[in-house]
Amino acid sequence: MFVGKKQPAGYESVPMLEDVIKDKKYEPLLELLTATNILGRPYAGPPGIPEDRLKILLDAYEKALKDPELLKYADRAGRPIDYTPAADALKRVKKMLQVEPAQKRVLKDAFGVK
Repeated sequence: MFVGKKQPAGYESVPMLEDVIKDKKYEPLLELLTATNILGRPYAGPPGIPEDRLKILLDAYEKALKDPELLKYADRAGRPIDYTPAADALKRVKKMLQVEPAQKRVLKDAFGVK
């Protein structure tokens, strides 16, 4: 099964984990697994960044990560870029922080973490 936004090219026949596990009680765990996959290299700044500066930083970051030349270079290097907008990343992080301790234990047990 695949965890993330979508299957990469060549893996379209691999089912998405969220399409296989339908029970609502596992939704927070699915979100946690998906978020950690999507946000593999998150970016952050200190609290209290003035809104105008934050907008400049977010716009520049998005523009850079959508630049065709950078995307081509990254693909040639075998490091494709799959940009996640800041609003989506923040929403996912907030959901990650709401996972109940019992649900965290299920994941730890599944991965053999003590």
